[in-house]
Amino acid sequence: MRRGFFFALLLLFAPLAAQAQTQAITAPVTRGQALWEAMFPRSIMEISFQTINRNSFDLSFSQTPENVELEKQYPGIQKACRDAYMSVAQREYNASYPLYIESRAKDLSSIFTVAEAKQIIAFFDSPIGRKFRHVTLESPILRSMTSLADVERTADRVVESANLTDGDWAQVGRMIATPAGQKLKSNLTRQQANAANFAKVTSDKIQVAAQAEVQAAAAAYMQAHGGTQQ
Repeated sequence: MRRGFFFALLLLFAPLAAQAQTQAITAPVTRGQALWEAMFPRSIMEISFQTINRNSFDLSFSQTPENVELEKQYPGIQKACRDAYMSVAQREYNASYPLYIESRAKDLSSIFTVAEAKQIIAFFDSPIGRKFRHVTLESPILRSMTSLADVERTADRVVESANLTDGDWAQVGRMIATPAGQKLKSNLTRQQANAANFAKVTSDKIQVAAQAEVQAAAAAYMQAHGGTQQ
């Protein structure tokens, strides 16, 4: 059974903030941000980003013979270096994501009207829309992870199976047939590609930026453990 993960868009759908929400979504940049979050919740992107970078570091470390020998001599040094690397990764992500979202927001706000944005956001907040998002957008991200446990440690909450029934697909089809749905359909692939490119560009920056901190972490770990063979 396929399991999905639901990340509530509280700022968009708080019952007591309906009027503020209507005013906010009228502003182009805010409208674009709301649309992006509806399609690609930050939580799922951040979990994926962390997991991919952690796995990438471990793979690179384990494929370097000198590092394998260091781990034998100083058990735990890989984790110390990984922690330093992930600290830089998180810092780079926190710095890059707002700028990235700003660019995505401008793009989306130029494509969708206020009425269309409201329709799409409401769709993705519905039970059918959440399942559709999981099947079409989140599943490719989740499949990049080594295990569902990686997600469960940080996911907001687990929802029921995200399998779409024939009836579900019929409802999706009716939404896609609308003018807003047609725009959504024609733009989803491009937005997915943008998300993937953001992850790659940011990861490339991290590999360069983290070198000094990883080396410092390795040196500190070796000094703390006195070079004792274990």
